Amino acid sequence: MKLRVFAFALAMVFVLLPLKAEAADAPVVSLLTCSAGEASYEAFGHTALRVNGPEEDIAYNFGVFDFNAPHFAWRFVLGQTDYMLRAMPASSFLWAYTAQGRSVVEQQLALTPDEAACVAERLECLAADTSWTYRYNFLRDNCTTRVLHLVEDCLDGRIVWPDSISGQPRTLRAVIDSCSAHAPWSAFGQDLLLGSEVDCPASREALMFSPLLACAFVQGAVVLERSGRERRLVERVCRFEAQSVPEGQSVRFTPVVAMIVLFVSGFLLTVLEIRKRRELAAGRVFDGLLLSLQGLAGCVIFVLRFFSEHPAVDSNRLVMLLNPLPLLILLASVVATLRRRPFPAMVPVACMAFWILLDDWVVGVQVYPTAILLFAWLLLLRGVSSVLLYTNRSK
Repeated sequence: MKLRVFAFALAMVFVLLPLKAEAADAPVVSLLTCSAGEASYEAFGHTALRVNGPEEDIAYNFGVFDFNAPHFAWRFVLGQTDYMLRAMPASSFLWAYTAQGRSVVEQQLALTPDEAACVAERLECLAADTSWTYRYNFLRDNCTTRVLHLVEDCLDGRIVWPDSISGQPRTLRAVIDSCSAHAPWSAFGQDLLLGSEVDCPASREALMFSPLLACAFVQGAVVLERSGRERRLVERVCRFEAQSVPEGQSVRFTPVVAMIVLFVSGFLLTVLEIRKRRELAAGRVFDGLLLSLQGLAGCVIFVLRFFSEHPAVDSNRLVMLLNPLPLLILLASVVATLRRRPFPAMVPVACMAFWILLDDWVVGVQVYPTAILLFAWLLLLRGVSSVLLYTNRSK
């Protein structure tokens, strides 16, 4: 009897030893989520993968691009920027971010040895191919989505995501605005460019373009194996604190403040012109400034709306107000002034402003910035004033 027990124990040792050796040799795969930085392109945080193997500890970063690429600036405007994968020692990656005042959350994933080896092999192959790139898409294909899809593809099963997380935003614009709250001018620029697509109710998958939201969803995720067994996706969490926290600088001259100043100036100038019952030279200069601002901003929005591959810009209804047409109206106004002929330049732009205000009230599919609504009211005010003065002059 004792001999049988000893033989059975010896057999189990020979069976389990290779399994333990395989587990010891398997790399540990972790999701690294970096907090937001001060720069506008750092406002949403960042995601990378860490593969800690028996021989090396590497961080893989899908968020690398080449400033020296041909026509980089123009391709960036058109949304044709190609990103690549780069590998670096994990210690260097963590130091680089914490030294910038950005904390890093490491979520060690509960992967089997085969799953971890699959992730490590795919990342190593992609990083070794220096010519490999992917077309970056801010909302649909970025450093976060690439990492999550790669991990999910290597699983022996599928990920069951939580239905929701605490404080989950309703729309993509809410996510973008919250991340850019510390930089009101950057947030204003993004609100100008992004259309109604980001104001629709966002799904869980759509929200996970954000590194910080993806981190929260991953924390509550479960892996459902093909065998039917469940396991949590995250095994352990570690946090690397920032070495120093940069002092935030409050911005007082925000887009809303700037537009209030512009609106009050236009209102006072309009009251003065109506009291004098004639158009003033200062009024013509002021209207020229409004037309210039409207037309120049309109050129940017027009190009992005119709020629760019950037996500969510092709649904921008703000093009009804901001387009290149005001520059042509300004040119016509200058010619009419030189010929000393009356030309109510603000009437057509007032019609544009009316349509955008009507769209905001009645349709309501796109959220317009408060500063833009003030600008539209100002254009409408100057247009009505122009009609009144032109009518009074004709009598």
